[in-house]
Amino acid sequence: MKKAHDIVGLPLISVEEAKELGQIREILIDPLEASVKYLMVMDDKWYFGAKIIPFDKVLSIGQDAITIRKADDLIMLSQVQDAIELAEKDIKIIGARVFTEKGENLGMVLEYYVNQDNGKILRYDLEGVNGPIIMDNPKIVSFGTNTLVIKDAMIEQEENKPQYISSAKLFEEKQRQFLIGRRAKKTILDNSGNVLVEEGQAITREILDKVTDKNKIIEITINTV
Repeated sequence: MKKAHDIVGLPLISVEEAKELGQIREILIDPLEASVKYLMVMDDKWYFGAKIIPFDKVLSIGQDAITIRKADDLIMLSQVQDAIELAEKDIKIIGARVFTEKGENLGMVLEYYVNQDNGKILRYDLEGVNGPIIMDNPKIVSFGTNTLVIKDAMIEQEENKPQYISSAKLFEEKQRQFLIGRRAKKTILDNSGNVLVEEGQAITREILDKVTDKNKIIEITINTV
């Protein structure tokens, strides 16, 4: 994943011409897909009009530059109707306020993270009313200029720090909370024969953090008291 802040400002390099084509000025979001559709580029001929690179033309997002195959992949914004429409929507995620469908104010987006392979936005970091919030693959109902509306619910984490998570994650977290403090009825091994938990041992968060195999979670669940 790449932070949005780490994308804006990077130079755009064409591999075939070994040429710098400009700098990333803005990210254009497709609200229907909750993904990055285009990157807007500022070059030394910006007075002729804005240019964009479709995200599916990006080869790599590195620490110091974004690469594309060839300079011809860079196109004028004015030639692409859906890019014009996205620019007009002016969706700003960073700084946007986040609400649930029921009208609960969750806070303000400080950062979001993009899948480098397909442009999908996978995570949002919020400054919440009661502390930091991480939205992991939330169900976005709608994007506005400075507002997001989402569906899922909140849970409370350790130290009273809330974390917004998807339904699957919510189930997983509730399962973990159920297990913590219970004791194993037998010794349980991982797939390599290493001891995950010994008979009579209390289940801790640290033990569960080591368990990546879902079948082992089930085995622990049915063998605790």
